[in-house]
Amino acid sequence: MCATLMKTIFIIFVFVGTALTVVAMFTPGWAKDKSGTNRVGIITSSCQNSKNETACENWFKNQPGWEKAVIVLMVLAFLVEIAVLVWAVVSCLAICCPKLFYPLPTLCSFATIFLVIALTIYGVKNKDQIGSAPKNEQDWNQTSDVGYSFWMGIAAIIVMAIASIIGFIASFTSKVMPI
Repeated sequence: MCATLMKTIFIIFVFVGTALTVVAMFTPGWAKDKSGTNRVGIITSSCQNSKNETACENWFKNQPGWEKAVIVLMVLAFLVEIAVLVWAVVSCLAICCPKLFYPLPTLCSFATIFLVIALTIYGVKNKDQIGSAPKNEQDWNQTSDVGYSFWMGIAAIIVMAIASIIGFIASFTSKVMPI
């Protein structure tokens, strides 16, 4: 069993952050057109409305380099999050080896940094689509906006940053007051 409540909370936060990262990566809600009918993800695309069968295949090949960088960074963040999650569970089950937990907050911070860089790149490249809400009803129909997947990625950053802080606190308290 996990030696401290903080480690358990850390695992819960990492799990939630990983789930948010997966949702952000694999949902087609990173961008939408002004009509809201066509949504595009960074890994998925809503090609079902396309009459051209090769549209989905060519979609990934034709992405600009910055979008491919966002994909790579999101995948790296996801892989690190999975490693942290598995390692955290193993370290909690290995009561005899509490030192197994110590590197996890740092790894969690790396996942957070990968997410921050990925979403910063995406945000900078789509800065005109991120902003305040339109002031009147007519403006709602004329705007193009980043979609919900981007904001799920932002939520993943926040959750993973909190997990990193909790992990560092758990590591520190287990060194000072081992239970």
